[in-house]
Amino acid sequence: MIEISTIIELMTFGSSTMFGILFISNRFNNRKGNPFLGLFLISLGYFSLQGILYDFYEKEVFRLEVSLFFLVLLFFYLNKTISRTVKNWHYLLFLPGVLMNITTNSLVLNRIMFFHMLYEIFYLLTFLLIVYIFKILSEHELKLKEFYSSTEKKTLAWLKNLIIIIFSFHFFEFVEAIIPTKRADELEFIFSILYSLFPFSLVYLIGVNAFTQSHIFEYELPYQKTKGELNENLNQLELETESRFNQLEKTIVKEKLFTQQTLTLRDLSLSLNIKERNLSILIKSNTGDSFYAYINRLRIEEFKHLLTQPEYQKFSLFGLAQKVGFSSKSTFYKAFQEIENKTPKSYLVGLKSSSNLKRTHSI
Repeated sequence: MIEISTIIELMTFGSSTMFGILFISNRFNNRKGNPFLGLFLISLGYFSLQGILYDFYEKEVFRLEVSLFFLVLLFFYLNKTISRTVKNWHYLLFLPGVLMNITTNSLVLNRIMFFHMLYEIFYLLTFLLIVYIFKILSEHELKLKEFYSSTEKKTLAWLKNLIIIIFSFHFFEFVEAIIPTKRADELEFIFSILYSLFPFSLVYLIGVNAFTQSHIFEYELPYQKTKGELNENLNQLELETESRFNQLEKTIVKEKLFTQQTLTLRDLSLSLNIKERNLSILIKSNTGDSFYAYINRLRIEEFKHLLTQPEYQKFSLFGLAQKVGFSSKSTFYKAFQEIENKTPKSYLVGLKSSSNLKRTHSI
């Protein structure tokens, strides 16, 4: 009788291999990053195949170890997706996996204690790589708000979940290694289910998110300057004064440039005929907000204005929010709460009470 874990592994093997080939051959919306994600999925399929063959033959059929390549491939996918420069030393991250396979498949090297100690060092490096990836993702989230008015599907939150699952996998490997043999045998069924669910959940997350994940930046994010460098730049921009910012803001409001749902710093700078860097500095120095926060503030003000206009009375609250540039209900509600310290519905109730006017807005 086929075990549950084997059925899950068969599903994982089939779907990950198929998805991997699709990502490598078609590239979809992320031509630079998807080949690495495709290789990750194929490696995951091979990992599941190892489990399937072990269940049938009760011995290792293939001795190629791929688990140390998982995070490295995701690391390259991340860098390519956000247009972050891949440095030469980054390719050395493949070295632990290569060395591990060489020692594992060499009878001579496998008997030397030093090489067994290397495995522990390699797994320690894996945890350090996880920390490094999370650092990159955190920096990415902060930078997004300087260039985009909407960060939906750009934060790569799903990639964080992938990393957490891989970390959990390595953690359970460590736990299984330190548990006494007799106790480990008793828990074999639970471990087999967990080891089959880890890859399956990875494939599921990728299937749900990665096919629609686009290449976030067509160019590398500019270097973010320190506060001191920012002040120095401001002194150099003779014309970019407070009056210059007020002039630009009047154009933004008059032409309602902020209502474009996919508005980026580059789009706005082209519309205003000003360099991206200068526009970013002007917004930050005159408002204290990031580009993301500044545009959302303008959208909220326009939203409040439209609430009072008779021709918009039959719009729902989110319908109006879309009218002013929001593409996500959650983003709209969060931005409104942060700026007004109340929900849109509460604001509307207060507006009705103060104006004694009948309104037909719905949620």
